[in-house]
Amino acid sequence: MYFKKINPVTSGTRHQINLKKNLLSKKNNIIKLLFKNIKSNSSRSSSTGQITVRHKGGRIRKNIHLLTFKNQCRAFTICHFYSSFHTSFISLNFDIDQRIFFKSTSTNKLFPGSFNVSQNSIKNFYIGYRAQLHSFPIGSVLHSISLKNNIIYGCSAGVFCQLLERRVFSKIRLPSGKIIILSNFCFGVLGSVSNSDFKSTVVGKAGRNRLKGKRCSVRGIAMNPVDHPHGGRTNGGCTPVTP
Repeated sequence: MYFKKINPVTSGTRHQINLKKNLLSKKNNIIKLLFKNIKSNSSRSSSTGQITVRHKGGRIRKNIHLLTFKNQCRAFTICHFYSSFHTSFISLNFDIDQRIFFKSTSTNKLFPGSFNVSQNSIKNFYIGYRAQLHSFPIGSVLHSISLKNNIIYGCSAGVFCQLLERRVFSKIRLPSGKIIILSNFCFGVLGSVSNSDFKSTVVGKAGRNRLKGKRCSVRGIAMNPVDHPHGGRTNGGCTPVTP
C-alpha cells in the first residue's frame, strides 16, 4: 500500500495522511451473512443514561467482519481483501473441501489467488500456512496464535510473534517483548499481520476519532475540585487517582 497526502483544502486535512486502498474490495455484497452490526450504547447506562465508561461514545454505525479462527484442517484460497474497523486487512477465503466462505486476518505479502493450508503439522513452510507450534522451526515469525479456537496473541496490524524455544512447551516472544510459555499444540500462522504501514497514518483532526467512538479526555488537574480529586490546579499531596 502507498500513502496518500490529501489536498489541504481545510485545516483538518492539512496534515492528514491516509493509505491508498485501491487494491481492496470496497463494496462487495456477495457474502452478507459474514457481517454483523454492533449496537452502540455510547458507554452510558441503559436505565439512567449516566456515563459509565470515560472517553467513549458518539460513533457512527459500525459493521464488523465475522472472523473465523477455528483450528481445523482445511485448504483454501484468498478471494478478496477488505478494510474495516480492524487495524489489519481482512481476507475473504474460500474453503475448497467444504465449499464455504469464511474471513480471517490477512497475512503480509499475500495476494488474491494465494493458496493456503491449515493442518496440525506441515512440512512445506510458506507464508500464510497455519499449523501447530511443534511444526514450525525455532525462530519462525508467527501471528494469530490461538488456543481452543480463540485468538490470543498477534492480531494487530504489522505485529508478529517469534518462536524462541520448543521443548515440552514453547516459548513465544510477544510484540511487547514479553516472553510467554504456550502449549506445543497451539495454532499459529506463518508470517506477520498485514497493513504494517498503519502506524504511519495521520488522523489530521479530532473529528475522525470522534467518529470512531473516542471522546476527548481532559486532565483532572484542569478541572474543578467538585469534578475531580485532582481539581483546583493542585495535586493536594495525594497519589494520582481516577474520579
